[in-house]
Amino acid sequence: MTVEGGIELLETLCTVEVQIGNNSFALYIPKPRKEIEQLETLANIQIPEIIPSKNNSKQN
Repeated sequence: MTVEGGIELLETLCTVEVQIGNNSFALYIPKPRKEIEQLETLANIQIPEIIPSKNNSKQN
């Protein structure tokens, strides 16, 4: 795999914003495809499953 190919794979990662309680939000990262998991292993990193959202007080 080339560096460009790895970057293209990582660009396919997405997040889903979930609401926790009334005013807190988090970004859930769905389980990545096997190729991305292999990149994580090779780079010795772990992509978190949930990260805090910068926007924790959405207004509708």
